[in-house]
Amino acid sequence: MITRLARSTRLTSRSRSTAVAPATPLGRPVPGSSHGGSRRWALGAALALTALMPAAVASAAGFGPVRTVAAGGVPDLSAPPTAAVGSAGDWAVVWGALSGHTGRLYVRRAAAHGRLGRAERLDAHFPIGTSVALAADGTTTVAWISQIARGREQVRVVSARRGRRFGRATVLASARIRSFGGVTVAAGRTTVAWRDSRSGAGSVAYAISDRGAPFVTHRFSAAAIGSLDNVAADADGDVVIAYSTTPSQPPGAAPLNGQSATVVMPRASTTFSAPQLISQDTAAALPGSESVAARLYAGPGGLAAGFAVEGVLPWLLRVAPLGPNLAFAAPVTVGTVGNSTGNHGFFGPAVALPAIGQTVAAWAPYDTGCGECEVPKTGELDVAARTPDGTFATPQQLSRTVSGYVQAAATDDLAIIAWGEGRFNQERLRYALHTPTGTYSAPRTLDHHVLRDAALAGAGHHAVIAWISGHSIRAATMTG
Repeated sequence: MITRLARSTRLTSRSRSTAVAPATPLGRPVPGSSHGGSRRWALGAALALTALMPAAVASAAGFGPVRTVAAGGVPDLSAPPTAAVGSAGDWAVVWGALSGHTGRLYVRRAAAHGRLGRAERLDAHFPIGTSVALAADGTTTVAWISQIARGREQVRVVSARRGRRFGRATVLASARIRSFGGVTVAAGRTTVAWRDSRSGAGSVAYAISDRGAPFVTHRFSAAAIGSLDNVAADADGDVVIAYSTTPSQPPGAAPLNGQSATVVMPRASTTFSAPQLISQDTAAALPGSESVAARLYAGPGGLAAGFAVEGVLPWLLRVAPLGPNLAFAAPVTVGTVGNSTGNHGFFGPAVALPAIGQTVAAWAPYDTGCGECEVPKTGELDVAARTPDGTFATPQQLSRTVSGYVQAAATDDLAIIAWGEGRFNQERLRYALHTPTGTYSAPRTLDHHVLRDAALAGAGHHAVIAWISGHSIRAATMTG
């Protein structure tokens, strides 16, 4: 992933989408619940009970000491690491490194409160997309795209139980990989999704392994499939894929720009539902609007899609929750970004979904100061919490300094927001917590001179964050 902000000359397209661990499709990072609506969004009775919890939660929780995962070998302009944590506290970090002129893929794992294990090499080729997921029993699964030769890649996956070493990877596809959705593990099922040169104009490949059985590859087709955004699962094992559509001309209707769509595979099935265009309302109401690069965020409190509507002003930052009927509810606008001067852009929105407390959305608008400038000069970090009526509260500023690379994850009772703060090439890695009492902790600094997205993941009472610092990989964990 190139860390410079890509310049856009279009008045209405300056978004910087991010995603949470575990997926970094094609060099970019990407993020369970029960079917009960109250658990999905952690409202109702849970809010009434947690309002009595002490405010000390915010001051007690936090990431522990920073650990060095890899002391060197990470190339300049490298894709960020990916990370995952299990509900028992096991965690893993995956990254690419250089050995001479040859790329390598590595993973390091640790049990809860345990010593960090040795680095294990997974591939002798430099990865161009990585994803990692952790099951409740501590089994770690890594999926990636391995560049075998010019124009030919392989989708590979490998798993290892807690305390066991990784073996030989399984090759799921050998072709030109167009986009990579990543891997997700929930309720005993592992799912990997991608698009390859054999997929055709409207086909997506996905492979399923139930409780360690061999992977079986399937495909689904839909109209106007563009690139995969990411794949995620709720705690029941229902799998969701988000993808961007290509511009189209429906019969007898106005041209339709690219939009955000999802498909859902229930735990008891091996096939996906009909696509749902989650940006349908704005596509109809705002002619000329577009919505691309939606991201799925899964947490103890449910699953949601975060996306932006561009092509019209102001830009709309929106969140759509997955409902108990396995359909996405109507999206809610959490914030807007104006761009009358053509200088503005944003990162996000990212979404954290704790089981107890409120869902929190975070985003970072910025101003470059001139239409041809690439580097943000001013900006902020905004957050908003979901209210009992389903809307989001008035946004609050967690930072009044230019911010970016916004990430979000959740434990059972904490929403975690992480971001890079400060001028380009001088960013600090910062994070803040939203507690069941509805308060935000003061932002804290983990590291300096962090140029790329951090990998952030949460499960149960545990969280992990990993990032590139110089040519090294660092990580920290939290148990709250």
